Amino acid sequence: MDPHAGFDPKNERLPKILGEPELPQSATAAELISKHGVDPASLKGIIWSHCHVDHYGNLDDYPTHVPVYVGEGSLSWLNGGDEAEGGLASFPSHFLTGGWKYTEIGASNKQFKKTSIGPFEEAWDFFGDGSAYIIKAEGHCPGHLCLLVRVNDNGDWALLAGDAAHSQSLYWPAPPAPYSVEKDLRSVPGQFKFSPDATTYSCMQDFPEKAFKTLSSLTRLEMEKNVIVLPAHEIEATNAVNLKLGGTYNLSEYGRDGLKKMKADLGQKRHDELQKL
Repeated sequence: MDPHAGFDPKNERLPKILGEPELPQSATAAELISKHGVDPASLKGIIWSHCHVDHYGNLDDYPTHVPVYVGEGSLSWLNGGDEAEGGLASFPSHFLTGGWKYTEIGASNKQFKKTSIGPFEEAWDFFGDGSAYIIKAEGHCPGHLCLLVRVNDNGDWALLAGDAAHSQSLYWPAPPAPYSVEKDLRSVPGQFKFSPDATTYSCMQDFPEKAFKTLSSLTRLEMEKNVIVLPAHEIEATNAVNLKLGGTYNLSEYGRDGLKKMKADLGQKRHDELQKL
């Protein structure tokens, strides 16, 4: 996830919605991969888990020949973006009209071989060599995707789970119940109010029934010794390795470092807290 996500200088609405960002340029995704010797212009593609403001990053950091991959149904949901009538107000229209090519990953896509993997019924082999799979992971919003990638030659995998869950306690060791939405806004798919004086409830998952199915798949994968599940907003993994803004962590070493156990231990503490609420 790009820390500058959504803060497109051409979109004047977003700073009003989210507040002015105080993030160094060194923390952007483009800058971080450049530091590791990868030219943003050489990318085979940009895969968005979904089109929410805190996930899509700033396309202006990448040349228009780099293709953008989104989940099926995403483009109709965006509906032209913030400058279009009825468009998604938090998505810059010029990302759609600026020359980047979008490909929706789904039933209609023939570019990648469709398969199933683990508990997920629909997945696509991105490189064609079995090293990275784009996965349909419904629930959070239209077109939500996860990415399962092999991170080393020892057979270790990482599931970049986007917003399939907002807290480790939702999928590991088991979802706690009942949720206390007043004390933990990440306890979703429970409902919560954005502010104390709100008259309606909101939910982090647009499609809760589908979200629960995806959560069960996260639980199943986390049971495997050679798979680590990493939702974008989960704090346990970053706390376990003391990852700070602009920092990086080599996922190929997570097995050696014992990251799965470290984050599970931190998650267990949070799970126990939620059970007592």
